[in-house]
Amino acid sequence: MTIALLVNNMRFEGWKSIEVTRSMADLCGSFNLSVTDKWRGTTKLIKAGDSCKLYIDSDQIMNGYVNAIYPGITAGSHTITVIGRDKGGDLVDCSVADKSGQWRGLKLEALISELCKPFGIKVRANVDTGSTVNAADLFKSNKGITVFEAIKRVCSLNGCLAYSDNDGNLLITRAGSEKANTAIIEGRNILEANANFDDANRYSHYIVVGQQSGGDHFITVSSQPSPITQPKAIVIDENVTRYRPLVIIADGQADTAKCQQRAKWKLQHVKANPAISM
Repeated sequence: MTIALLVNNMRFEGWKSIEVTRSMADLCGSFNLSVTDKWRGTTKLIKAGDSCKLYIDSDQIMNGYVNAIYPGITAGSHTITVIGRDKGGDLVDCSVADKSGQWRGLKLEALISELCKPFGIKVRANVDTGSTVNAADLFKSNKGITVFEAIKRVCSLNGCLAYSDNDGNLLITRAGSEKANTAIIEGRNILEANANFDDANRYSHYIVVGQQSGGDHFITVSSQPSPITQPKAIVIDENVTRYRPLVIIADGQADTAKCQQRAKWKLQHVKANPAISM
């Protein structure tokens, strides 16, 4: 297996230390590559900010930018470390700056496409993303919100997730039912494995509370919460045997169906990433 970094039409191989991270829980992938005593003087050929592509053999696995170069010299060696991320790294770092609060009545993929357009990132969905999204209230109340935070919030409300594909563009999807055919067998195809069984971020009840403004079709005059203007949904994790409730305030306008979808998404996300709280 060969890891190659393509920068400025030049191909760099022969890395001695390789770390490549891709996860459906993260919006972008990253890489950290180091080599010792091989390319003396070649640090000038790669600069922070250069566009790059990363390959495993002939397969492209990342398309993005070099974030940092760390040359190092000791009495007996010379080391170069190159760190970078795919194009989604800009969405993690940068704020929503254009037309903030102006998007209404768009499908989820259309809204995210508008957010990603200034960064040259395309968006596609391989699932039905549900009804239209009203993001105006979300952006009005969260000036300076990063593009990643905005995408995460609107995706969670629709029970979806977004992550970078091999070309640095975004795919909107949901957890599927298909599983990999390759078995993971100790002593045969595992070099190293670690597990984390942590229930600190798991809850018995996921309670999502939403809010809708009144209109011509419904008006509430009661002082009691209305299921129309103040919808709520509860999803139970039957594997958590003691009472541990979590209340989540839905972002933006959300009816009961949206609240239910948000609660289910939260449960599935925590089950898949028990050590991560989002």
